[in-house]
Amino acid sequence: MSGHDELLAVDDLHVRFKNRAHGPLGRSGRWVRAVDGVTLAVGRAERLGLVGESGSGKTTLARAMLRLVPAYGGAIRFDNVDISEASRADMRTLRKRMQMVFQDASAALHPWYRIGDSLTEPLAIHGIGTRAERHDRAVAILATVGLQGSDMTRYPHEFSGGQRQRIAIARSLILEPELLVADEPVSALDMSIQAQIMNLLAHLGRTFDLSLVLVSHDLAVVRHLTQRIAVMYLGRIVEEAPTATLFREPAHPYTVALMSAMPALGQTRRSSRIVLKGDVPSAINPPSGCRFHTRCWLKDKLGNPARCASEDPALQAVGDNHRSACHFSGEIAANVERKEV
Repeated sequence: MSGHDELLAVDDLHVRFKNRAHGPLGRSGRWVRAVDGVTLAVGRAERLGLVGESGSGKTTLARAMLRLVPAYGGAIRFDNVDISEASRADMRTLRKRMQMVFQDASAALHPWYRIGDSLTEPLAIHGIGTRAERHDRAVAILATVGLQGSDMTRYPHEFSGGQRQRIAIARSLILEPELLVADEPVSALDMSIQAQIMNLLAHLGRTFDLSLVLVSHDLAVVRHLTQRIAVMYLGRIVEEAPTATLFREPAHPYTVALMSAMPALGQTRRSSRIVLKGDVPSAINPPSGCRFHTRCWLKDKLGNPARCASEDPALQAVGDNHRSACHFSGEIAANVERKEV
């Protein structure tokens, strides 16, 4: 993707947090490397999925993209402008162009604010329109997400979970952003409501020409909405490809395992679920070599266990716009195609 086509890009991004636990003799704990050297771009009007298990770093990466958490190192560019060190005043201006939908709409909406107040407040903060114009704009955006102008006078607790998420989406869109980051927007909802919200996001992405980053632990959620998927494991991207390519020819054993957990398995995946042993290792002290080797179910069959444990694989091209961080990506993709893994 050329710089001209990029709306947002991170280059060798690092995000670290101080571990709250104290070390011996009362010394401070060690650093948690939540995001550890990620390079990734989001194109204009592109829909990107960011997937991985809990603890993979995907939510931290998504928040860091919008500078909602500070970067420890690396660069963040929005519309070819480096915002890594932007002032608060500059970021305030940029906030209109980049918005986020959080997982828990109940927590994101102020319980004492009427819906109309929650929707018009961002417009007032940025000095947009008169009071009447802000009201009209809020009514219009509610209609866009399938709610009515009469809902403006109601409070969040008067709505269902799915309706509250629609309101949160409406609030994120009222400033007409160019980039929308949605962090697990349907994981707290019933299955029937999940489909409605996903269809709404797809419709809004097309209607508003939005760049969308959809964060999820579930590949099935992002499959039909995204054009490209980046798979994260322990703070790093281990595979990135166009959505159709990723599902047809996954080239990393972690991706293959995630796909095996999906219902209605396709032709390129095993007929039984691959259960990964153990939990995601600690981001305080990641394993040497390949970070996935301690849980890899293929290292003995296709790989070289000694190499996997000692040599850290780079994220390298395995096809058109397809990258994987595995020493044996080519063999994995070929064997998946032949249904042998």
